[in-house]
Amino acid sequence: MTDFASPRDFTELADALRRATPLSRIIAGGTDLVLSLQRGETPDLLIDITHVAGLGDVRLDGGTVRVGALATFGQLQTHPVLVAHAPCLAHAAGRVGSLQIRNSATIGGNVANASPCGDSLPALIALGAQVEVLEASGKVTSRPLGELLVGQRRTGLRASECITAFHFPALGADQRSGFAKIGARTTVTISKLSAAAVVDVDATSGLLGNARVAL
Repeated sequence: MTDFASPRDFTELADALRRATPLSRIIAGGTDLVLSLQRGETPDLLIDITHVAGLGDVRLDGGTVRVGALATFGQLQTHPVLVAHAPCLAHAAGRVGSLQIRNSATIGGNVANASPCGDSLPALIALGAQVEVLEASGKVTSRPLGELLVGQRRTGLRASECITAFHFPALGADQRSGFAKIGARTTVTISKLSAAAVVDVDATSGLLGNARVAL
């Protein structure tokens, strides 16, 4: 039998994480997990984080963009902070699945599932994103996304940890970014290859520098 927890804040979430085992699962949008449950996966504990306050916020803090783990791709693709300061991530969000999927799938789940076709991953890596993780102790730590992803559908997250947010430097007027993907179709397609890039642009010479490219 599967136990169930629905925390409302970080304290209750940390309490639930202390009960978690490698068989436990965290659910938000559920676009990946529901398929696993339909295939017969039976978690011993299901932690619903959709009611945790503040996890869906997107904001600009000084020169840093902060994106909550519960932000949906539908929210991200048109959010003015991302359109202005992280357009590659806004573009990537708009290429995720169908409208229905974008309105439920979350950026935290996209990263936590570590799918090789996760559309947000190259954009976040090119932006130099750090991942904020809540531990069962109640402590929030920050790790580079590139270190968190350790393999196909494998991350360095422990069962007692949960992604809460991402943060990265806001792109300035002298920087440009982009995202592109190749799939079997032009829309509603799983990526065969996706790429994001962030570059500095010298307005005088037109030269590009400090390019960061993620595939």
